[in-house]
Amino acid sequence: MKTILALLFVAVFSTASNCGTTTTPDAATAGDATPPVNIYSAACANLAAIGCADGTAPNCAAILGQMVSGRMTTVNLPCLTAAKDIPAAVACGAVLCK
Repeated sequence: MKTILALLFVAVFSTASNCGTTTTPDAATAGDATPPVNIYSAACANLAAIGCADGTAPNCAAILGQMVSGRMTTVNLPCLTAAKDIPAAVACGAVLCK
């Protein structure tokens, strides 16, 4: 089941990265110098920092937000934010880091 959910995550990343969406949950409003940090962008930043390719997608935070709000799968955001390496991130579920 985790494999199916992880593949769904990858499919959503692949599809959404080509759809031209410009709005993300953590997008800055006009005039703001720095976008606010939320749990989605924090998880993506941590994934990118540990070398997980899923965290480097340009719309990573938006995709995580869609997965959570659409109830596509359970996303353990605190786990993804705290993961210290790729095996730990993969163990959190919802990411493959490939």
